Amino acid sequence: MTMRGFGRQAATAGWLFLVIAVAACSRHRLDEYDFMDHTVAVVTSAPASARLDTGPITVVRDNPLEMVLEAGGRVVREVEVRGTRARLDSASARVDVGERMSERSLERTARYLGARPVADRRDADYLLEVFVEWYGIEAKDWDAAAYLVMGAEVVLLDNRTGTEIWDEDVRAWEALTPRVYHGGVARDVVTASVLSTLSVEELEGVLERVADLASDHVTGRLRHALRDVRRR
Repeated sequence: MTMRGFGRQAATAGWLFLVIAVAACSRHRLDEYDFMDHTVAVVTSAPASARLDTGPITVVRDNPLEMVLEAGGRVVREVEVRGTRARLDSASARVDVGERMSERSLERTARYLGARPVADRRDADYLLEVFVEWYGIEAKDWDAAAYLVMGAEVVLLDNRTGTEIWDEDVRAWEALTPRVYHGGVARDVVTASVLSTLSVEELEGVLERVADLASDHVTGRLRHALRDVRRR
């Protein structure tokens, strides 16, 4: 085979690969459905407990006295983290993240689709299923900003046939601030050390914000996907 022939085949193969890759990325069929005057429901499943990721609580010191003090401080911090985890578990038992997400997402989902919202999935022509993989708080360092985080897979189904119309992985994060839990901390950003002082009731407010954040990102992705289809 000549170099010219080889180059032509390589170019053709590359073009086919590009077409396949684009097709693989376009995993929705939103343009095939008319949602007007139909019904839609939202169902969300979420883990029972929130995740708390504080990262390693370690600091390297050169001075032996500082090392001893730091070791003692590290023990105190680890105890505080365990206490925060326990209170976060208690807050998780009081906040149904999945139910809150479903309630918040339903009205927006119906509005974006042009469908009528229904509470019972058995009455719905279309179903938005949200599978929350994880959610909670991430604070990688004791004095660094804490973030609300979540990861989920969302699927829009034809509820009569089970056909997947649209699906997407959703990841969201947002800096945790005092206004989220109505705390009295005079700071713009909450750190892991401040997080350890929050009560169960304040952590409930944090989890409610995580649910709202997740819901807004899920419905926002659907809105953008629909907007792209309707612009064509």
